[in-house]
Amino acid sequence: MRVLIVYASKHGQTRRIAEHIADVVRTCGAEPFALEVSNVPRDVVPHAADVVIIAGPVYFGKHAKALERFVVAQRENLARTRTAFVSVSGSARSEETRAVAEEAANAFLTLTGWRPDRVELFAGGEPYTRYGFITRFVMKRLNQKHGRIVDVKRDYDYTDWNAVSHFARQMVAKDVGVREQELALP
Repeated sequence: MRVLIVYASKHGQTRRIAEHIADVVRTCGAEPFALEVSNVPRDVVPHAADVVIIAGPVYFGKHAKALERFVVAQRENLARTRTAFVSVSGSARSEETRAVAEEAANAFLTLTGWRPDRVELFAGGEPYTRYGFITRFVMKRLNQKHGRIVDVKRDYDYTDWNAVSHFARQMVAKDVGVREQELALP
């Protein structure tokens, strides 16, 4: 089984999630191909893969334009295989803000006209040490607005890695007919 994972990542968290999915898929006996959207060769045909996972971060309510362009250009090919959309955002980390994460994912899907078989929302991170001055300031203010105190000299990881592993195993198990409980945990 071949699993194509195309992702966009601004500060590295979505890349880490895509690589984790690839690692789990590999332990399940499938062959993963994780590619940053700007590195996807022009001759890649998504429907040649058994499963295609598109992953992207949300920044200020929107997903990356490059990911949007890729999905629009490949929409017909994506319709020919099993697909999933993984949206990564800070809003996905709590029930009180999850609706914002859902709204961003739905906006991306509406904008692109793509209808994946599955949509997953994962919390991302706040890598303050990699943010520029403006982003660091805005993120700190947003956290303060929600009553959270942050140290801008450190990074925060809110991703539920067990949920990411569970998702990856499900994406592989469904196609190969193996129950998730039978798959080796990463």
